[in-house]
Amino acid sequence: MAAGREVRHLQLIIYEYLKEALDWAAGELDALDLIALVEEDKAQLWLIFGEESRKLRAVATTMVVQYPRLKVVRVVTLAGEGMDEWAGELAERLEKFARGQECQRLEAFGRKGLEKKLGKLGFRAQYVTLVKEVEGGEDGQVCRIDANGLDYESASVPATIH
Repeated sequence: MAAGREVRHLQLIIYEYLKEALDWAAGELDALDLIALVEEDKAQLWLIFGEESRKLRAVATTMVVQYPRLKVVRVVTLAGEGMDEWAGELAERLEKFARGQECQRLEAFGRKGLEKKLGKLGFRAQYVTLVKEVEGGEDGQVCRIDANGLDYESASVPATIH
């Protein structure tokens, strides 16, 4: 795993891998956003090299996520070549890292083909993520639920449920 301060030297090398992985994403972030998160130690960068050639084969990024009842290591991006050759070792290293962070689970969001690849390593599909773009984004309607029923108001912050 590369430390945040080392990322600046690797940017040109890893950028294309991150961009390739994020081509499948829904616009949540781009490669430069992810590099910044690694530099700020808010995400982790994993570099996978060939055993004999020492050539960079793949790049992965992860984030430690604390849910109210569960702490996980989330695989944010994974891109490269020859996944069948190195995925097992990466999974072992991610599990070791997760244990060190006192996490109970690894999770990954990805395209459908990832399910088959990671299924061989013990991952299973838990649920499907569905998205729908919202026009007007930030100033949509907020619904406040109170004892008197529904009270709609235009706001840019979440309403409190009473």
